Amino acid sequence: MENFIVFAIIIATFTVIFAIRAYVRHRRTEAVKKIAARELGWEFFGDGNHNIPTFAWDLNLFSKGRSQQVRNLIYTQQEEASIFIFDYQYQQGSRKNRLTDYQTVVLFESDTLALPRFLLIPENIFHKIGQLFGYQDIDFSEHPQFSWQYLLRGDCKDKIRQLFNYRVISLYESRQGVSTEGINTLLVYYYAKKSQEPKTWKAFIEKALDVYRLFKTRF
Repeated sequence: MENFIVFAIIIATFTVIFAIRAYVRHRRTEAVKKIAARELGWEFFGDGNHNIPTFAWDLNLFSKGRSQQVRNLIYTQQEEASIFIFDYQYQQGSRKNRLTDYQTVVLFESDTLALPRFLLIPENIFHKIGQLFGYQDIDFSEHPQFSWQYLLRGDCKDKIRQLFNYRVISLYESRQGVSTEGINTLLVYYYAKKSQEPKTWKAFIEKALDVYRLFKTRF
């Protein structure tokens, strides 16, 4: 009898947790739908990894971890680009130490982009130690603040240096903690492990558009 009570408590606890999580997800989805329809005039696509371009999965963010999921995706076409914003999550770690990372991502697909493959992320102490052992980081001696704030990597250093001109670097120096990746006609903008509240999505998109406009038709 005692074992049955313990088992029932465990089942009830997990049921409540599941119900709360489902309710929170539903509330967020409804908020995104309202933002899409009332403030942005964008189309709501909802959940599904198939909703983003297939070759986006080659980017660093989308190759991390396992159980990757795209949620609450909304979409439009403007400024010569297909623009997507969505919640993205993936899992890392073992079963006992499993963690789920969440972020809100803006993705641009446009023929006006001709980007070398690059990854820009906030630099941390482990990156700085890694550089002592040859870990790649493209620095700019004339922009020490940018080089201190960010780790910049990619396959074609010369093109990346051309891409990150004074205007681009100045923009990133004014923003803390943002991550950006590009390859060919794709550009993604996000804060790693940080979801944006739906009410802030409009402003978040505008910040991403600032970057897209600087990177258009550069090569």
